[in-house]
Amino acid sequence: MLLGLLREGGIAEHRLVEAADMLVLHTTAVAAEEANRAAAGQDSDRVKRALAAVSGDRFPVVAALVRQGMFAGDDHDDDARMRRSLDVILDGITANQSC
Repeated sequence: MLLGLLREGGIAEHRLVEAADMLVLHTTAVAAEEANRAAAGQDSDRVKRALAAVSGDRFPVVAALVRQGMFAGDDHDDDARMRRSLDVILDGITANQSC
């Protein structure tokens, strides 16, 4: 089914298996990460507090991103983040079909 959908979406024949593999790997990794977080009892508030405590001297990029609100996503953003990440993967495959 996935291979058929990718074909319908314009993915070249010689990229179908590679595209499906990347998508399955990504979605599996996201699911495993979420399961690990749940098993460890991590909630988004705990993560936000930890990020807010990051030293700007030691980790200036992370601290700057925290100040800009880049880590402020809430649990309701998970679907949008997943769609964006899948779009990036598919866009990359589409852009590199001639390779």
